[in-house]
Amino acid sequence: MGFVVNIKLLPNDVSDIYTLEIDENKSLQDVAIAFSKVVFQSNRRMTFFLTNSLFDINPDATGLENSLSLQELTLNETPDQVFLFARVEEEDTDVTPRLEAEEEDPIKSQQINCTIFFYPEGWSHTVVMWRGQQIKHMKRDLNENLNIDTKNVRLMHEGIIVEDDAFIEIYGDDPIFTFHMIFDQEFKEDKEVEVEEVPMDHAPFELDLYKKPFLGGYRDKRNGKEYHHAFTQTFKKINMVQKFHRDTQTVHVVDVKQQCPREMSTQTIRRDLCMEGNYRVVESGEYETADVYEAKRNAAAVTIQRVVRGYLARKQYGGLLMDRSKEEEAILEMARKKDEYEAFINEKRRKARLSPRSNRDFKQIHDEVAKWHQREVDRINMMFPDKEDEDQNKERQERMKALLSKETQMLQAIGKLKIKANKENRKNAVTKTLKLMSAPKLWAMSDGSVCEVSTPLCVRAEELKTLYEGLTSNIPLDERLDVLLHVKCTVKEFDCALTRDIVDLIDREADLISRNRPVKTMKGLRQRISNLFLRFIETPEFNPEAARFQRVPVDFRVSKDHVPIVPFSR
Repeated sequence: MGFVVNIKLLPNDVSDIYTLEIDENKSLQDVAIAFSKVVFQSNRRMTFFLTNSLFDINPDATGLENSLSLQELTLNETPDQVFLFARVEEEDTDVTPRLEAEEEDPIKSQQINCTIFFYPEGWSHTVVMWRGQQIKHMKRDLNENLNIDTKNVRLMHEGIIVEDDAFIEIYGDDPIFTFHMIFDQEFKEDKEVEVEEVPMDHAPFELDLYKKPFLGGYRDKRNGKEYHHAFTQTFKKINMVQKFHRDTQTVHVVDVKQQCPREMSTQTIRRDLCMEGNYRVVESGEYETADVYEAKRNAAAVTIQRVVRGYLARKQYGGLLMDRSKEEEAILEMARKKDEYEAFINEKRRKARLSPRSNRDFKQIHDEVAKWHQREVDRINMMFPDKEDEDQNKERQERMKALLSKETQMLQAIGKLKIKANKENRKNAVTKTLKLMSAPKLWAMSDGSVCEVSTPLCVRAEELKTLYEGLTSNIPLDERLDVLLHVKCTVKEFDCALTRDIVDLIDREADLISRNRPVKTMKGLRQRISNLFLRFIETPEFNPEAARFQRVPVDFRVSKDHVPIVPFSR
């Protein structure tokens, strides 16, 4: 007859439960040899402790002798199962032996290492407390470090509930506690089901029912009852690295809850378990053969293909529709731009006829006048085709004379427009040139940026441009005299024929203004002053920035404006 031996390694909080089937005539020494070969792959010396349940922890119990046989272990009510704790008896060889004369650390002597075993998750936590502290301090530490609400927590020591006001030191130097959660309602449910009766060969096995953590389940719509998944109290095997030094053997564990893929559970009747009550017998449904299953898979594959092909077809249709809409929008945009360009050209031609500015505009007007003249001549010749008739010849000559007179008036109007355009073009050219002269320099920096720099020459050109604008604008007489004074002081810095002419004309205009002469009588004089000052600005000797705008460099010393004489004697 074989015995089922359930063994758990100490310490209790970090090991799994191992089950061995051994002959009843074997001793504990044989159990130790078989167990060490399975777990450690080598022979180890062990001490066994007998217990009723692997969840009852009593580390102070006396170890069993290895010479005992399994038949002598009759403490458990089930004769074919034995529950044992195993502790490996092996000394650390890498640790230096502590000297007997070494004094004990006074700080460590006041500390208590409390081990808390979380039930039923199967993991532990170690808390270092001080002598004189109470259980409520340990709960507070759990709340701060592990973020656990200790209001619904119950700690037990050797199966006895521990009160919050109890001192920790009364439970020993290294106490072990178990952690339980308290729930408002019990997990029991009244269920009435009918099953076949099983003979009571053994004593009934009472389960310790408690509120299990919710890991998913289902609810019956008919009566509203909730059914939870089965929860196995199996401890996860932790692969620990054995160390023989003073480093703390800390194992990082993770508590993971998961939802089972199928909602079902069952409990079968065993020799050591007697189920009381009536249970419902669940019958299996229709058996599904491999051919039926394969047919379902093929039908599902066809459905998936149909849906995917439909999706791809709709996607392709949407792309074609979008391309067509973009092409239509591009055609409309091109037509709109073409209409805008034609409207711009027509508006430009209309403005060129009303106020021509360039030679191209005047050439176009002359061509249109010539075409109009030819059309009128052809029309007159058609009206009077007989050249031998004196009356028709006389009428033709009168019509041709009127056409010539009208054409002459049109050419005179075009000439006036050309003179006006030349004046405006010259004024715009002068303004643009002066603006370019006074513009600051653009210097490229090492970092790639552009910096504007106003050099002394640019400042000089800016001052001359401001004086020229003052001479050519219509301003009051007081401001006009101030501008003339500034221009006179500017040109008197140089002694030549041009500057002397400017000074003479400025004195003449100032004299006329003092005599209250009308402004119309000084129009020509002002025009001469502005023209001479413009020539002064365009001379590089007086304005160095003007040298950049000369098409052909001219030596000022040989020009008629350079007649050096003695300085001003005025």
